[in-house]
Parts: sequence; C-alpha cells; structure tokens
Amino acid sequence: MSNRVIDSESIQNNQITAGTAIDVKRIAFQALRHWYWILLSLTLFVSVAYLRNRYATRIYLVNTSIIIKETEETGGAELL
Repeated sequence: MSNRVIDSESIQNNQITAGTAIDVKRIAFQALRHWYWILLSLTLFVSVAYLRNRYATRIYLVNTSIIIKETEETGGAELL
C-alpha cells in the first residue's frame, strides 16, 4: 500500500513542477540588480581561500626505499 501512496505523490509532484517554468531573464536581472553583493561576497570568499591556503601548514606525502648492495655474501654471524 505504501508504494501506491509514494507513486501518487510523485505523480502529483511531477504535475506541479511541469506547470512551472523558470524565467532565466528575470533571475538574471535580479542578480544584476544586486551586483555589488555578488562582487563583495566573491571578493571576500576568494580572499579567505587565498589566505587559508597561503598560511596553512603544507603536508607532503613521502615514500622511500633503500637498496643495499653487498659485495661479499655473509650470513651476518661473522660480524658478531
């Protein structure tokens, strides 16, 4: 029964969203009307990101391996 409820709700939601259209021109004009807020927030966030990256402690991933080449074949007991 719960599947029928979900299906009928999704059909109703699709009908509601299908009837609404996005007016891009209106949104663009509203954004242009408040251009100073957009510019201020963009400048603020870029500055904060720059300062955070500039003064953050750098962490580097380092891997190494050592190859030891022996000239004589010793078992190690001779050194003791």
